[in-house]
This record gives sequence, C-alpha cells and structure tokens, in this order.
Amino acid sequence: MQRLIFIEAILLVFSANAFAIVFGTVRGIVHDPKHRPIGGITMTLSAKDSNYTMTAVTDDEGQFHFDVVPLGEYTVAVSDPTFVPETHSVTVLSGS
Repeated sequence: MQRLIFIEAILLVFSANAFAIVFGTVRGIVHDPKHRPIGGITMTLSAKDSNYTMTAVTDDEGQFHFDVVPLGEYTVAVSDPTFVPETHSVTVLSGS
C-alpha cells in the first residue's frame, strides 16, 4: 500500500543575484497528512520544454532545494515508489 504525502503548497522560487537573471532556486517541504516532515525522499525537477532534470533528497526536516536552475517552467515530483505520486508546476522567473 502506498503512503500519502504532500509537497508543501508554497514552493518558493528565488532569483539568485550572483547569477544575474538567468538562474534561480526552487525550494520546498515534503510532509505527511499530519504535517510531519519526511526526510530521505528523492525529488525530481523536470523542465517542461526539454529533457533537463535535477534531483535532490529531502533532509530530516523534509526540506529540499534546487540551486542554479535556468529560468523556465518545471514540474517538481516525488520520486519514491512507497508514496502516492505528487507533482507541482513551478516557474522560475527573473527577479521574483
């Protein structure tokens, strides 16, 4: 039986000043239905218009981040077979 998790609805997308206007950061939190953080979960960031992907693993507080992300539209997904699939769309914008 697959366990249910949630990706925190607030995915923060920041522009990184050090990289001018071409890169940003995507951050989020993975938690269970009782809002307890879940560590050790592999997250995948996939570009909608290309084959570009990145992976990250949540820490003990359920937090993950993708740094140096090119501007564009992406999907963030839980990549763990023991959980119900969950995805969110994010857009990395300049200056936001």
